[in-house]
Amino acid sequence: MSWLQRPVTTSFIDRMRHAAAFGASDLSALATLGVELRVVESNATIVPEGPRNGTIHVLLEGWAARVKILENGSRQIPALMLPGDICDIDALHFDRLDWAVSALTRCTVAAIPRDGLNALLDRHKGLRAAIGRMAAVENSISTQWTVCLGRRSARERLAHLLCELFVRLQAVRGASADGFLLPLTQEEIADVLGLTAVHVNRTLQNLRSDGLITLKEYRLYIPDLGALRRLAGFDGNYLHSTGDADKMVGGDGGAAGGARRVHAPA
Repeated sequence: MSWLQRPVTTSFIDRMRHAAAFGASDLSALATLGVELRVVESNATIVPEGPRNGTIHVLLEGWAARVKILENGSRQIPALMLPGDICDIDALHFDRLDWAVSALTRCTVAAIPRDGLNALLDRHKGLRAAIGRMAAVENSISTQWTVCLGRRSARERLAHLLCELFVRLQAVRGASADGFLLPLTQEEIADVLGLTAVHVNRTLQNLRSDGLITLKEYRLYIPDLGALRRLAGFDGNYLHSTGDADKMVGGDGGAAGGARRVHAPA
């Protein structure tokens, strides 16, 4: 059985198909690559910062994050990796990365030889287009996150992030019609949004008291998606899915060290 025939790889295939169309021959060629499937425990490093070792990492299960640790020990999360995402897509072209990728939950990762993948992409334009568009979408997401950090309030930032995660998870069948599993701690959300964990806690309570979200265990429910989108000023077109982003989001005219999960704002 090839690595792409395993059920765990469904998210990656879905993710590429939402990026661009490609044929059965492209998929068959991708299946021939020698790929190692790895299980990475929560809080472990998937990709270290610094020189690369010639391997590309695809996240198949779990949640991960690109992280940057500053000299004073503070952390920023400039990107969240969801199932189907390529953790280190820049490493297709660069021999050094200026950030690391850490597992936020227990993850399954496919380690793909970079040279083999690049050679395959040179021969299969459909795959090249899909992965190229995935990289372009990452750039669009990064732009939106910069806008959030610089110009949106805490409520708007959090609402925008939740809307984005909903759309991205729907693309890989990771969300239901009314919500999704949200395994992030409040500290991790704070490192995404440039806030303190206390501020995130307060903002979650605020959104919940306004009836915009409900949190039960690790699951986020969105009872009024249109209202949450309006608060965030969310327009899913920046995710550039080959599907209909508005239809995907319903239309609208755990960490060590005792970190607080978002299911239990206090």
